[in-house]
Amino acid sequence: MLDDEPTVRAAQAILKRLQAKEQIETANPDGVKDDLMRALTGYEQAVDAQVRDVLVSAKSLGVAQEALLHRAMAAGVPLDEEAIPVLLPQLAEVLENSPHVEEIFADDDALEKVLRAALLDFLPAIAWQARAKLAAAFVKPRSTLPASQKPASIADDGYTFPLFEGPVESAALDDEGPCAYCGATAKVRFARACYPCFRSGKAKDHVMGTELGMVRAEDAVEGLTHGLPATLAPAGYEHVELERDDDDDEAWVRIRVDPASLGELLRTPKYDTWQGEYWLFCCQKPMVFVGPLKEPLLERLRKSEQTQEEVVARLLQVESREAHKRTTEVLLGRISMYVFRCPHCEKHRAHFDAA
Repeated sequence: MLDDEPTVRAAQAILKRLQAKEQIETANPDGVKDDLMRALTGYEQAVDAQVRDVLVSAKSLGVAQEALLHRAMAAGVPLDEEAIPVLLPQLAEVLENSPHVEEIFADDDALEKVLRAALLDFLPAIAWQARAKLAAAFVKPRSTLPASQKPASIADDGYTFPLFEGPVESAALDDEGPCAYCGATAKVRFARACYPCFRSGKAKDHVMGTELGMVRAEDAVEGLTHGLPATLAPAGYEHVELERDDDDDEAWVRIRVDPASLGELLRTPKYDTWQGEYWLFCCQKPMVFVGPLKEPLLERLRKSEQTQEEVVARLLQVESREAHKRTTEVLLGRISMYVFRCPHCEKHRAHFDAA
């Protein structure tokens, strides 16, 4: 098990905070950590079981995501922060009954504060993993076009988005069905909404993952992303530091972005990925999604005598050796790369993922 896995991180954080505050007495810290990890792993495995059940019957990613929320709640393993009331007493009981704990000196409120802090990191990570597995199961095959042919834009299918110019096949869409907001039957739905309702901003539960942190409807209104570790915050952006406990290891910040730009981003469909969207920014604005990097797009992005490896190096901002490896992986279909264009300076950037 890797040290950066959510279960390991959370168990280590709980033990570390209790020890730092001298609120636990133990002669075997590793034993305490293992006890905590078993409880956290039990929750993770229960969520995985719900994902497997959903995949048996769901016909689209949107249906699968909604079914997972309902099934997980019914099974007593809700996702995200809704699981905190479920896991808090379980973890407290683990510590109280662990044979490796001689004494817990923290009162109920202090212990809950420590456990809650660890869960606020653990639960989003588990939820992200679950949603990524659903997304991977519904990735659409993409046909390869001749190098000279420009892929069709989603606008060619009647859906215009200023921040999305990739083909409709690269968008994460819901199947035909009734709009969740006006009830009209739509051949294509965006976050369960028909195109007019989605573009008007009625899909308030539409959330976008970005390199500056998650963006929700309330974040867009504030003009601040939901947050990310301060060590990952890019230079040149104004930010607001989130309040944290004195013993927290890492500061988190919210990045300030023009509210109108974030609002437009939330009226833009997600793109199909293996592990979840990661919208890129440039010139302090959301970039335009161009599409997945296939050979035709790779050829169009070449400048003058540039090689394909040089294009990938420019997109990912990596050295030539890594660029050669990534280019090979893209052309063989081992990884997927997602290309963005800045509408202000015309710079292209990309990120990649794999199943």
